[in-house]
This record gives sequence, structure tokens and C-alpha cells, in this order.
Amino acid sequence: MLNQSQTRVIKPWKWVVGILVLLFGLQFWGTINWEPEQITLAQLAALIEDEQVTQIEVNGDSILVTQNSGKVVSAYKEADSLIEEFSNLGVSRDNLERVNITSNDTQVRDFLINLSLSTISLILIIGLLVSVVRRPRPDV
Repeated sequence: MLNQSQTRVIKPWKWVVGILVLLFGLQFWGTINWEPEQITLAQLAALIEDEQVTQIEVNGDSILVTQNSGKVVSAYKEADSLIEEFSNLGVSRDNLERVNITSNDTQVRDFLINLSLSTISLILIIGLLVSVVRRPRPDV
């Protein structure tokens, strides 16, 4: 047991290794691909017409659809406007207005997060190598 006057000191290299492991883990965790069931735009149009969709989230050309049951499915759209594509597929304006449609562009944010994690990891590795090289060697 340690007295109150004695404190346990963790060596700096253990902190660096721990932080590196945490950063690499976060970086790989962010790249895990979670893919819900894939449907076509025609199937999505039919779901909207049957009033089975509560929310549509557009991320670039990817669409995440939340159904009334809570099930999440995905679809891909062309470069055209999503509203225009739905009207071409025969979705009525009234049914489309019942759906909450949001647009999120996360590509820039994801790129910046990955870049910053990689940069921080590189800086910590270089710092660890410099501290190892500059450590005084015991005389033999």
C-alpha cells in the first residue's frame, strides 16, 4: 500500500503508448462500414406512397430512410434533385410533404477528422522517437 506522501508515477512513454493506441483505435473505429439494407429509388417511392416513411436523410448521393417501424434502409440517388426524381417515379406531392427530408454533407467533416487523427498520431510517434533517441544512456 502507498502512503499519502508516496505517489505512483506513470512513466511518460506509457502515456504516449496509451494515447497512440487510443488514437489508432478511434481512427479505425471511424472507418467501420455500417450498411443497412439497400433498396432502389422505385422501392423507396412505393414506401413513400404507402406512407411507411417518416424521415429521409440525404448525404451526397446516399440516402438513409427511416420507416415508421424504426427500420433503417438505404438507397442511392442520381445527380438530379431528389424531389424531381420522386415526382418522376409518381410520388404525390402530399405524400412527399409528410416525410421529413434533411440533407447532411459529412464528407468534409470526416476528411478533417481523419486528417487530424493521422497528424496527431504522427506527431506523437515522432515525439516518442525523439525522446528515445535523446534519452541519456547509462555508462557501461
